[in-house]
Amino acid sequence: MGLRAESAVEPAWRDALVVAGCLVCQIGMGVGGYIFPVFLKPIAQELGWSRTVVSLAHPIMSTSVALVAPLVGRLADRRGPRPVLVAGGLLMSAALLGTGAMQRPEQFYAAAVVLGLAIACLGDLPTGAAIAGRFGARRGLALGTVYIGSSVGGSVGPLVATALAAGATWRFGFTGIGLVLWAVLVPAAWLVGPRQSAPATTDGEATEEGVGGAGAGAAEQPLRTRDFWLLFGVLFAFYVYRLGVNAHLVAYLSDLGYSDGLAAGGFSLMLAVGIAGKLLSGAFADRLGARSAALGNFSLLVLSSVLLLFPVTSLGLSAFLLVHGFATAAEDVVIPLVVARRFGAESLATVYGLLMLALVPGGSIGPVLAGWIHDASGSYSFAFALFALGNLTAVLALAAVRTTTPLAGRGTP
Repeated sequence: MGLRAESAVEPAWRDALVVAGCLVCQIGMGVGGYIFPVFLKPIAQELGWSRTVVSLAHPIMSTSVALVAPLVGRLADRRGPRPVLVAGGLLMSAALLGTGAMQRPEQFYAAAVVLGLAIACLGDLPTGAAIAGRFGARRGLALGTVYIGSSVGGSVGPLVATALAAGATWRFGFTGIGLVLWAVLVPAAWLVGPRQSAPATTDGEATEEGVGGAGAGAAEQPLRTRDFWLLFGVLFAFYVYRLGVNAHLVAYLSDLGYSDGLAAGGFSLMLAVGIAGKLLSGAFADRLGARSAALGNFSLLVLSSVLLLFPVTSLGLSAFLLVHGFATAAEDVVIPLVVARRFGAESLATVYGLLMLALVPGGSIGPVLAGWIHDASGSYSFAFALFALGNLTAVLALAAVRTTTPLAGRGTP
């Protein structure tokens, strides 16, 4: 299949099964994680809640993801990704079934907590650990292939949910999807076996005396490095933008005069473009290096946030959806690759799990700030301008991150 690491530990078909299992788990995560914005207005209208009340579910969910991420990453590195992914499949189904039956805000928020746990257990940490431990020279392409799952699920999920809701209600949409994911995700997660020792990478960036793989970064403590905190700031700005925009995008398109079907279709188009973003960014990172690919991608995020400020024509709005979908999805690939290059592939899930704590402030500020500004002014414009400024700051911070892993015992300059 062209993606297998140069190792005779297991046959190629085993690597293919691992990729397939991780891909299905990512698809399930995308389906469950991205259908909430489709139902923002129906939930608010039926239950009499404001958009701010509904939007609070997003920071609760993202905070849940962030708080459990360090534990999930450590478990994936130490125990292997399979048990983490199985737990994620069960939690995802429970979260969606619970949302379909909710009556009060506190029940909605409890389901958001469970959904956050499910996303962490199905997401980038365990699947990234499974892939980083098996693939070397084409790690970026392998990771991009797996990570397109969340874009596939995210693009299909809103359309399926909208169709189900049109035939019945939004409650039926959550319930039906929850039952399907229960039947699919657990068997897929079981395909992912124990993690292998990470092979060396051979991407376009130089390493220090060939170091850049397993255990090379073990001598330093990430929390004491400047690069960790630079990456934390990059992710903070990214989460403010991504979650703030995505949580309100369907409602924003509806406010611009698009029908509910077209608004959901635009959201799905944005997520579908992410498939190309993840595949191409992984291939670019293999050829050009992780940081170069990341800098190019975050420059696109600046462009997308500027385009969002001027949705005067359908052409401008389409350009935003394409660039935003490509760049926000590609981040899922390029930042883990930067982390693996900087801190060592064997520590990817652990270090990235710690970095995901940026979701606590970033995921809380973005959706709630956008909802509050809209409720106060009747427009999202000022919130979107703040998001553009944050993306520009992230590019500058990312440019200062090193991408070579120091030799064990050498220390950090």
